[in-house]
Amino acid sequence: MITGKIIIKTRFLLCSVLFFIATVAATVELGEPQIALEEVMAKLSEISSSQANFNETKTIAFLNKPLLSEGRLSYVAPDHILKETLKPNYEKFEIKGDFLQVSKANGETHEINLQNYPAIKAFAEAYRGVLGGNLKRLEQFYEISFSGEIRHWIIVLVPKDDEMSEYIEKLVVEGHAGAVTKMITVETGGDNTEMNIIQVR
Repeated sequence: MITGKIIIKTRFLLCSVLFFIATVAATVELGEPQIALEEVMAKLSEISSSQANFNETKTIAFLNKPLLSEGRLSYVAPDHILKETLKPNYEKFEIKGDFLQVSKANGETHEINLQNYPAIKAFAEAYRGVLGGNLKRLEQFYEISFSGEIRHWIIVLVPKDDEMSEYIEKLVVEGHAGAVTKMITVETGGDNTEMNIIQVR
């Protein structure tokens, strides 16, 4: 059984990467939601790599103040995701292929095989699916809804996996024109994580 600690740690990598997708053409005309979503995914599939800085706010029910962090992100198609938290404490999360590696400032490193952790794998496949513009992959793990128009669009991912749904209620991705601007992770326990992204390239 996957632990809550692993889920929480992994979320800081996987719930953020979505936001630095480089460009979705501003000429996409949003009509029927499924057609519009397919057009957006087609544009995303053209992106081979992306880099960004991020700032993140996590609200936890039993804390008086939110937890703040910032750092940098990178993605290289088809399956390499890297998140480095620089403040307040250094931590690195890297996913490549079927493996997740977590490294801390003191040199401590842990590696897990995603095949052994279905809930974390569902996270990984969700973000790889979006970053790679792979709608079929997303549909294997999530119920997907799409709404809005080119000035402001929203993708909502609701997990199908029972184990993952014990922790995560939904992932909400917001964007405008050709940029993803925000993602909100809503947890079943009432905690929320909001990440904003500053594109580098």
